[in-house]
Amino acid sequence: MHGLSLPFLPNAARELLEMQFDEEEINKALFDCCGDNASRTDDMTMAFLQANWDTVGGDALTMFSKFHMNGKFVASLNATFIGLIPKKADA
Repeated sequence: MHGLSLPFLPNAARELLEMQFDEEEINKALFDCCGDNASRTDDMTMAFLQANWDTVGGDALTMFSKFHMNGKFVASLNATFIGLIPKKADA
């Protein structure tokens, strides 16, 4: 993801946009968010990520690093799997 075509930005600003996210920047962005927010009604809230960051943080940081190297997210990032759980026995 080098050389973004943004002719109206000075080179220094363009370089800042292309820099890899660092762990401190990601942590600050996550923990500065309101925990009750989610992008859709069926998504997990930011509170889930904040409460479980010790468990999922390493994978998230790896995902951001791979995004920076490849310039795209893996297709499965937008995949959703639904598991039906019966509410009563012998359903």
